[in-house]
Amino acid sequence: MSPRFQFSRKLWLSAALLLAALAAAPPAASGQQTVMGRVKNFSVSPDYYDPPQQAQAKSLLQGAEAVPMAGGQQVQITQARLRTFREDGAEEMLVVAPECLYESRSRSVRSAGPLEVQTADGKFSLQGEGFSWQQTNSTLVISNQVRTRVHPSLLQRGEPSEAAAATAEEPPLEITSERFEYAREEGLGIYRGQVRVSGTNLAMSGGVLTIQMPVGGRRVQSITAEQQIAVEYSGVQASGEHAVYAADTGMVRVWGRPAWKTGQREGRAEELVIDPTNRVFLASGNGRMRLPGESLAGSGLLASGRQGSKTPTNLFVEIACEQYELRTNWAAFRRAVRVTEVESGVPRGTLTCAQMTVRFAGTNEVEELLADGGVEITQEDRRFTAERAVYHGTNGIVELTGNPLWQAGARQGQGEVILVRAREEDMIVRGRASMRLPASEFGALVTAPAALPTPASIAPPATPAAGAAPEFADVFCEEYRVSARGAVFSGGVYISHPQMNWSCEMLTVELPATGGTIERIVAQDSVSFDLADRQGQVVHGTGDRAVYLYRVVEGVTNDLVELTGNSVLQTTNGIFRNDPIILDRANSRLIAPGQYHIQGWGKVDENQLLAPAAGPGAPRTNPARRK
Repeated sequence: MSPRFQFSRKLWLSAALLLAALAAAPPAASGQQTVMGRVKNFSVSPDYYDPPQQAQAKSLLQGAEAVPMAGGQQVQITQARLRTFREDGAEEMLVVAPECLYESRSRSVRSAGPLEVQTADGKFSLQGEGFSWQQTNSTLVISNQVRTRVHPSLLQRGEPSEAAAATAEEPPLEITSERFEYAREEGLGIYRGQVRVSGTNLAMSGGVLTIQMPVGGRRVQSITAEQQIAVEYSGVQASGEHAVYAADTGMVRVWGRPAWKTGQREGRAEELVIDPTNRVFLASGNGRMRLPGESLAGSGLLASGRQGSKTPTNLFVEIACEQYELRTNWAAFRRAVRVTEVESGVPRGTLTCAQMTVRFAGTNEVEELLADGGVEITQEDRRFTAERAVYHGTNGIVELTGNPLWQAGARQGQGEVILVRAREEDMIVRGRASMRLPASEFGALVTAPAALPTPASIAPPATPAAGAAPEFADVFCEEYRVSARGAVFSGGVYISHPQMNWSCEMLTVELPATGGTIERIVAQDSVSFDLADRQGQVVHGTGDRAVYLYRVVEGVTNDLVELTGNSVLQTTNGIFRNDPIILDRANSRLIAPGQYHIQGWGKVDENQLLAPAAGPGAPRTNPARRK
């Protein structure tokens, strides 16, 4: 995810080589040299090093011919050659001008013709048209068609032999501009006008490129690029109005609407800082980033359920924050982080938090994502909140901790830990877990036909008046799992509903679409329930297992509750025992296959309890025992 900005170092070093070469060029001989008449093989007295190398010449200015002009104050030199030497006598640089004019009074050299500068090993060269050299203030100006060529081995780290071997086949780096200025006293070299830098996988343009170097030194202090900077290196593009390279830190600072782009990824900020050596990219102040959606959307953090399906090509993730940092396989986003998933220009989901870090296993594959501080994830009618969210790429799970809450439409829940599993398209809530959903979704279960005899029709209250607060059912347990197909609750399950209460150890519910009615519930282990009618009378049931089924097929309603395993029904009028007990609520029947047991209080009319109907293999009329 981190863009590669190694181009910065190559650019700065190439410019530094030019400045170092020019800095090595000495001024002309300090005294005026008088030329009398046309002179062949012209030579100016050389300049020497200080003791103890006083015998070693620093430079030697020669020409094929010198002709005095303007009363002897100017000398026209043809095929001028300036050679510079190191203290050990090795030749360092050669400066060649086919023709130039030397003026002894102003101690300057100028020409409208070409100039060539080349190091002895041929790995660095400078060319231009029209130049002037002012000895008094050590200023060089090249007026037109400036061109610098640098062999890539001079830009590499390591031993020279290793660098040369590694770059033997690479073409040189080129810098071109309309004008070049060098002031030795200030230690400044400036390229001006349509500056262009090109090399292997590198292209740069701008208005001004300035190099600063201590007087007499050979190490660049800083380099500044200005005016509509545009750089491309190995597929990475960057732009801005100002850029400064600091040699002591190796860092590049860019400001003035800075931006970067690589492939489909792009970003901007008020200021960018680049560390080319360590491939670190820092952005501060109103930072923005945009990247293809597969990186984060595939994690399930913003688009649960997308895993396994092809990510749309028009899906992107946009990240806004105050600061961000990019490395080769790691990224950090700080202060007011907001991640937005956008498809075809329309926002689909968001994540907000105080800070976020992402680790990558490959180019786009998210290995781990950590969001901290006031985390909120929203998509359509779904919402999660927590203090911390962690995505694990190995298993595709998003783990939310720190008072995590979830909401989907009118449903909501919480626990100590929430696990969102994108691959399985479900969610697990653990530790003091609870879930709230509209009471109306249990509507069929708490509704019984009005024709049922005692106990009275178990029906919900009358439809609430307009504007009345909606009623909800709450489910409490140790853990539950929710998917598009349903939910499984386990560990001390308890349902609190305005018209009923249920408790058991495990509860399986087929959840309908929001606003629908639950069609199947299976309660297991230590089942106990209370159903209340509109008059407040309660039917209490217990057993090992209870199954509720509700279906409407071709206009026929199936509405059954089957209680098995030591099953008991108890009302205010008595107790009914059988295994199983089946309530056919749609047809106002109680089915009790085998031998049933009725226990009542006082005089009991047979109509005061559901008249048992014959079950499979049961006699037509079963005896009832009354107390």
